[in-house]
Amino acid sequence: ECDLAKAEAHVVAYLTQDINMIESFLSGIDVHSFNASKIFNVPIEEVIEEAKTKKSDQKSTMRYMGKKVVHASNYSMGPQTFSDNLAKEEIFKSQSECQVLLNNYTDRFPGLKRWHRSIEEEVQSTRTLYNLFGRPKRFLDEMNAALFRNAYSYKPQSTVAELLNRGLIKMANDPRLGKAGFNIKLLTTVHDSVLFQIHKLQFSNLLQILLIVKDHMTHTFTYKGKSFTIGLDAKIGTQWAGNTAEISKFTQEEINKALKKIGVEL
Repeated sequence: ECDLAKAEAHVVAYLTQDINMIESFLSGIDVHSFNASKIFNVPIEEVIEEAKTKKSDQKSTMRYMGKKVVHASNYSMGPQTFSDNLAKEEIFKSQSECQVLLNNYTDRFPGLKRWHRSIEEEVQSTRTLYNLFGRPKRFLDEMNAALFRNAYSYKPQSTVAELLNRGLIKMANDPRLGKAGFNIKLLTTVHDSVLFQIHKLQFSNLLQILLIVKDHMTHTFTYKGKSFTIGLDAKIGTQWAGNTAEISKFTQEEINKALKKIGVEL
């Protein structure tokens, strides 16, 4: 499974032009840990260490909660809805607790609210928004909070979806990945990732396959004079819901480690 790494948050950072958000991506540190450290006002090392020691219970970590807070804040989710959504994952926080978390994030990243206001003004003026590929969407409903929340999400979510879809078309049309080549089989997409399978005889070619996929999934965006490229992560396993191993760097050494973790020796 190849996943567009932290894709929506990356797009939001450049759309908001918030210096702190952008810096978190440019620095090369783990963005989710960085955000959690700001939300909970603790050193980033503490967030990273907790995530390492609670690998079997990630939902209880500051890093996981930080991801949830960021997604909710980016699209102006209210505290009660946020609390309800967390409860679906058996994470129970009161409305007031959720409000504090949401405030902690928006207070530290002021560009977010400025961006929300600019989206509201744009959709009120033209009723049309464009994603970073220039694809338009018209908003014809009544001008209210619900329409604005849909408007906030359009540019990031549709940009990521289109990036994935464009990459999929390139993959499907690449003879190197087809029957005469590595013979990969595209199975499904999951939000911002693509799942495919290869025959075990192709394990030795996994690095080449991933580099081709990365090339097809890579696009450099430029927005208000700043350029950025969304990264790609991967994880592999001998079955979809079985034991998996993550690949964050597309090198032979990292792939060998991942294959060994799932019980495959080259």
